[in-house]
Amino acid sequence: MANDDRPPQGKSHNSGSMFQTLGGIALVILAAKAGPTWSAIIVAGVLIAAFAFDVWNRRQ
Repeated sequence: MANDDRPPQGKSHNSGSMFQTLGGIALVILAAKAGPTWSAIIVAGVLIAAFAFDVWNRRQ
């Protein structure tokens, strides 16, 4: 675990993981219903959003 040096974040971290889990389930459903092009766009958007969310969490 590379992030052990960060202080514990408590509830915000837990809600973040729950949000990511629900988002992942929704992403799978959306990608299954969408075509390959939209699936790629959705996956790229989620990766960018997850990265931005992580950066925002580190600034707190």
